[in-house]
Amino acid sequence: MDTSNDAAPGPAPVWFRYLAKACSRSKRHPVARYAQLATVDADGAPRCRTVVVRGLVEAPRGVWFVTDARSGKAEELAREPRVELCWYFAGLREQYRLRGRVEELDEAAREDAWARLSPSSRGTFLWPPPGTPRTDDDMFPPETRGTTPVPCFRALRLVADAVDFLSLRDAPHERVRWTRDATGEWNDVRVRP
Repeated sequence: MDTSNDAAPGPAPVWFRYLAKACSRSKRHPVARYAQLATVDADGAPRCRTVVVRGLVEAPRGVWFVTDARSGKAEELAREPRVELCWYFAGLREQYRLRGRVEELDEAAREDAWARLSPSSRGTFLWPPPGTPRTDDDMFPPETRGTTPVPCFRALRLVADAVDFLSLRDAPHERVRWTRDATGEWNDVRVRP
């Protein structure tokens, strides 16, 4: 998915190559697409929920996912776009923590993201607003084949500024932190697990 008009990002940093390989090696396991996204609510309290990572973003480097604009998560991200995403690949025994900012994809990428969703996933955006009281009259369409994204559909990318990688395969475990400096270059340091 081309999610940016940015120039070619150059060679992928090591962390991005590791993550791409983990995604490729785990593609037969649907639960490997689930990651935990940490945000901050209006009271400054931490909030964490599971999101489905839809893919990797090349420029700028990161991951993309979707959300409902009517949700608490969307409100939190609008107020404070800095987040951390924790993505664990159980079959590989690898964890990636990506810290950065969430931003909306442009309209062409948003339309592409909508097209990539299954009809049943699209249908959830026609349900009543998430987190609101449920009533007996609520309608929950099982799917939609509509090709135009509904207004509440948001396609977002997390642009990583720091990545913490932990491999639990061998003892001692391997852990590396990458941070992006002001020039956009990635620097790494091996740390104790």
